[in-house]
Amino acid sequence: MKKKSKIMAHIRRTRHIMMPSHRDYFDYSFFTQSTSHL
Repeated sequence: MKKKSKIMAHIRRTRHIMMPSHRDYFDYSFFTQSTSHL
């Protein structure tokens, strides 16, 4: 749980650096991955 929150914090910190198109795809792929693990 601690590791996951760390990853989410890292994404929130770096997502504004990525391009919008890349960010949308990354958010979607990560979201589907994290939900499948739940």
